[in-house]
Amino acid sequence: MTQSSEQLPLPDALARGYEGDDLNVRGLLIFVIIFLITAVVLHILLWILLKYYFATPRAEDVAPSAVTLIERFPEPQLQPSIGHNTTPQEDLAALHQDENRIFNALGWQTKPDSYYPLIPDQIVTELQQRHAASQPAKAGAK
Repeated sequence: MTQSSEQLPLPDALARGYEGDDLNVRGLLIFVIIFLITAVVLHILLWILLKYYFATPRAEDVAPSAVTLIERFPEPQLQPSIGHNTTPQEDLAALHQDENRIFNALGWQTKPDSYYPLIPDQIVTELQQRHAASQPAKAGAK
């Protein structure tokens, strides 16, 4: 009895030592189609899952501890920014102007070529007098 769905090898092919073809093309085609459909469905599901994970807010990674976390220092203020629209050089110049204004209110003068204040002569003489007055007391105590 011969099966009609199966092809028998030709007699001259068998005489040369060739084997018969056992490949079922229809089954292979069905496997490839099912494999591609499965791959497409899995990729679509993974894409939807990825979009969901990016859309949900992520909890910050905090180490478990019995001690409550206290924010001690503020985050750095990068310059210029919306709330602080000056460069570091402009900030330093403003600081020097404020210091000069305070020193001038106290009666001190600032050098024109630098930001260092000049100590008034009255303060220097008062400190010299205090130092001279305290010197003999220290020498006598020894």
